[in-house]
Amino acid sequence: MYKIYLLLLSAYLYSLPGLAQLNLPEVSTFAEWKQTLGFTEIVVEYVRPNVRGRQIFGGLVPYGELWRTGAHDATTIRFNEDLIIAQKRVKAGKYSIFSIPKPDEWIIILNRDTALHGTVGYKELLDVVRFSLKSEKSARFYETFTIELSDVFKNTAFLYVLWENTQIKIPIEATADERVMAEINQKIIIKQEKSAALLSQAAAYYLDNQKDTNLALQWLTEAIAQDEKNIYYHYLKARALQQLGKCSEAIATAQKSIELAKKQKTKNYIEANEKLIKDCERK
Repeated sequence: MYKIYLLLLSAYLYSLPGLAQLNLPEVSTFAEWKQTLGFTEIVVEYVRPNVRGRQIFGGLVPYGELWRTGAHDATTIRFNEDLIIAQKRVKAGKYSIFSIPKPDEWIIILNRDTALHGTVGYKELLDVVRFSLKSEKSARFYETFTIELSDVFKNTAFLYVLWENTQIKIPIEATADERVMAEINQKIIIKQEKSAALLSQAAAYYLDNQKDTNLALQWLTEAIAQDEKNIYYHYLKARALQQLGKCSEAIATAQKSIELAKKQKTKNYIEANEKLIKDCERK
């Protein structure tokens, strides 16, 4: 009814010669956001329609038909490095986001043409990737159509599409790990750089990301040989030994780290090492 009213009002105003037009705000509003994932900058631009009492999916947005995934001009996403989207690698660039909603699943489409108004002129030939995802009930009602990047952890996140009582979760992974591993390989393996700071940083990355723990332990042993009074290096070595299941050695190394931390009055490392010791003693 509201839509009919706007159409009638517009027709009436245009029928009056010389009548000044009002500058009214858009019913559906433009939105743009930027988020960093790993090293990658992701930018989404889209227009956000409201429910306004209407049935959305299976009504305003018919099931089984191509949808612009928003209002007005096509929704777009751009990223300055390759991303893994729904387990598919997509080259850096700018793409339009189309979808085909169904009751239980959606087909999500990234297309090279980013200058479309709605679906007019859409060409499947320009699709970069298509994938299907399960449609879920959202935790709350969304009056305004929403696209957001959330659940950001390390190099992974979910791109959420939310409207009415429906949500789609698109898994995204940045390629930051590839860059970090290449840099570690270049500096430590190829160039043989052996500074304690570099070795400990690489070892910490390996421990945090389930890489080669034995290699991390080797680097930490070298780092400690260069700086045996460094609390952090001893703590990391204790972590590496713990991951390898060498708990007696891990406890001895953690105790050394505690001894140094007490001398240097560094409370947080005392607590971290004590927790590591307790975890080892439970096994």
